[in-house]
Amino acid sequence: MNEIRDEETWQKVCHSPQDRAFARTEVVKVVIYATAPKGHNGGKNNLYFLQTVKWIFHHSFCDYYLHHPGAKKLSSFNAKNYLQDDRDFILGTVIHYKDQVRRSPSLL
Repeated sequence: MNEIRDEETWQKVCHSPQDRAFARTEVVKVVIYATAPKGHNGGKNNLYFLQTVKWIFHHSFCDYYLHHPGAKKLSSFNAKNYLQDDRDFILGTVIHYKDQVRRSPSLL
């Protein structure tokens, strides 16, 4: 999914993890394909909001959905995309704190 325009769409992609340090949150994983080949995704943007219940880890989405060759090995994928400047993907999580009055997403 390339955009979230309303609450209904948010609810389709969010996940309320019970095993996290932050209570009463909803999260959506985000992937930006920074090194996408020309013409990838029909020329549309390279921003993906993941159906987070299905794609718990960024790595799984990049490997199985985007078929990125650099995502075959988890350890190399993590090192390159979380720790290095020349990453293939910009990875993040949008967090909705349910107890907040206003929605103010935080990218981690």
